[in-house]
Amino acid sequence: MGKQIYFGEVLGKHSEIVCDLDRDDLTLVTGDPKIVKLFEEHNLESGYNPLDYYDEKMEQKMKRTFDVYDGEATVSIEDTQELRDKVFKTVLNFFVAHECFHSEGIYQSDIPQIEAPGLLANLAGKVFKFNIEWKEIMKNEKNI
Repeated sequence: MGKQIYFGEVLGKHSEIVCDLDRDDLTLVTGDPKIVKLFEEHNLESGYNPLDYYDEKMEQKMKRTFDVYDGEATVSIEDTQELRDKVFKTVLNFFVAHECFHSEGIYQSDIPQIEAPGLLANLAGKVFKFNIEWKEIMKNEKNI
């Protein structure tokens, strides 16, 4: 197994529980049908099976959202391992191409400073591909 399990906000807002779970982390106390039936008859089961909380799609793609422009819009991205790998590769390639591997070298070299806005523009437009959604107030103002 060894997968990330998302239990949600079990204690309310901002109480997300996410953990890596392996079969070794779980212990089957009993599989005896009589005991299982007893639990079911008396509603003793919690209803929570950690294995039910694994969703391959969740692990592969997680939507991240941010309120921006004083709450007038929401920006979102699909956070995937592919996206993270692409960001890492893009930034690493920038360092290698400019032969700058420490902060002093970047500050003292003109070319990385000149080309850094291009790196950020590339990340924003071609890698992150931010999705901006304006709230209703802004949509209504645009129609006026």
